[in-house]
Amino acid sequence: MDHDNRHRNKIITVLLATTGIGMVTATALIAVMVLLRGTNGAVSPAEAPTTRSSAQAAATGPAITTPQGACTTPFSVSTPAERTTISASGGAVFSGTACDGDLIWILDFDPTDGYYYQTNERPLLISPAGKWEFRNAPIGNTGDSTGTVYPVVVLRTSAACSDALRAMAPDSSRTVRFTPLPAACPSTTDKENYRVVELVNGGP
Repeated sequence: MDHDNRHRNKIITVLLATTGIGMVTATALIAVMVLLRGTNGAVSPAEAPTTRSSAQAAATGPAITTPQGACTTPFSVSTPAERTTISASGGAVFSGTACDGDLIWILDFDPTDGYYYQTNERPLLISPAGKWEFRNAPIGNTGDSTGTVYPVVVLRTSAACSDALRAMAPDSSRTVRFTPLPAACPSTTDKENYRVVELVNGGP
């Protein structure tokens, strides 16, 4: 018999001797249980601490942005309307809604070369009322024919994507263009954070 068993038997013997075999009270039994538990250090399943697995943590992780405080303003692109006719030189005013702390970027996409062209140098400012606005001009290339369609991409990004966009270096003509989008940015299938507005060239 090992030391722990001898210790437990001694405790039981003492309690039975002091209370009587036929007179073991509920209190004495509880004391035995408590002392036995203290001896072997066991913890019942109900008392065991619970932790989230890494997969559960990822599933309930933070959203793409972390605005300050609660925000009920949805990310939206209000203007321009789809297929609005514009002058290439005048471009168009883009506006919409977002939460304070959202990171909004506007990129012209040229389907002829597959490149994204950066239009704003830093994330757009969000007003206290949850609104943003930006004039994107010019749009397209010199000599584009009337009727040319210009896809413009509006992104709500993570901080990692925003940092990657800010780090893009301009080429010799001081144009910032790239393909594909940085890996941290929303993909074309992310309809919540990757919005496309098609504009139509109505002339110079």
